[in-house]
Amino acid sequence: MNKRITFITHGSKQLGMGHVMRCCSLAETFRQSGWEVFFISKFYLGGNFIKQKGFSVEILEKEEPQERCEEFQFGEEKELEPDMAWMSPFLLEQNPDVIFLDSYNVNSNFFKKLKSFTKCLVYLDDLAAWDYQVDIILNPNVDAEEKGYTHFHNQKKYLLGSKYNLLREEFSNLPKREAKKEIENILITTGAADPKNMTRVFLELCQSVCPKAVCHLIIGNAFQRQEEWKKEKSHNVRIYQSPKAMSEIMLQCDIAISAGGSTLYELAACGIPTLAFLYSENQRGVVEYLSQKEYLSNIGDCKGFSERDTNTLEHFTTQWSKMVSQEKRQMIMKKQQNLFDGAGTQRVVKEIEEFLEM
Repeated sequence: MNKRITFITHGSKQLGMGHVMRCCSLAETFRQSGWEVFFISKFYLGGNFIKQKGFSVEILEKEEPQERCEEFQFGEEKELEPDMAWMSPFLLEQNPDVIFLDSYNVNSNFFKKLKSFTKCLVYLDDLAAWDYQVDIILNPNVDAEEKGYTHFHNQKKYLLGSKYNLLREEFSNLPKREAKKEIENILITTGAADPKNMTRVFLELCQSVCPKAVCHLIIGNAFQRQEEWKKEKSHNVRIYQSPKAMSEIMLQCDIAISAGGSTLYELAACGIPTLAFLYSENQRGVVEYLSQKEYLSNIGDCKGFSERDTNTLEHFTTQWSKMVSQEKRQMIMKKQQNLFDGAGTQRVVKEIEEFLEM
């Protein structure tokens, strides 16, 4: 009988889709390795994305509460208790060898209950906030080894750093790129959602500093007013609504404006010099690390940014000028495309399989 893995992860307009997308990337490698793969997801937006990828998924089919405004939180028992009551029958039926959890809203009791359903509980973490009661911790971020996990001194298995990155298959084995003399195409992406309408801000800023370039805008499936963006299409503005092949669009572009998160790794794999901004506080560690190592330029927190604000334009222009030279962009491209080898998901599957054999 094939081994079974159940992924628990959620995506919505407020949560974004990063958790769901990276789990789907790993799930595809498990599926290719002969595993039976299941998903449990609370909200329709994320659950529908998982379904479109061809995975079996149980969806709670409710929208995210509008009153939630925190970027993330731990241990909201008022949510975790009913969530566990809803998930338990599915976990009993699926009888997974591995449960793979990717969510910020967790606590020790939640981990303990999940562990009762499986031989191996894996947690995909970004923050190293406390000593999670799980069997394996996976942190595939470039700054993972600087988070201080080892001070917990326990018997967990840690999978840390870029060698375990969960890049999708389309970002493997991409061609090495050469920087053009002039910037002709700019990519602007905020991820699946853009509640603060930063796409508009950066479109106008880019048109100010590089008016002849074509701006390629990624409009995610959690964007508000998607129909309005269709009207922006022109000879120097191209609109892509939830594109299926992001690498094809990225490879057309000479430079990118992007929110922090897993998109930065995709841009690096494609060799796209990037001006990165913080859409939420949990992106800070990765953006600052990549900036310090000169993989990108950190233009800071997006709070207070406005396309019509003189200080914003001045700040953006300064950061843009640091990235615009062909020599600088070529240096960054070379560093970026040596960052990942595309085998991260295979390594994770192997490590989990080895744990089960112990």
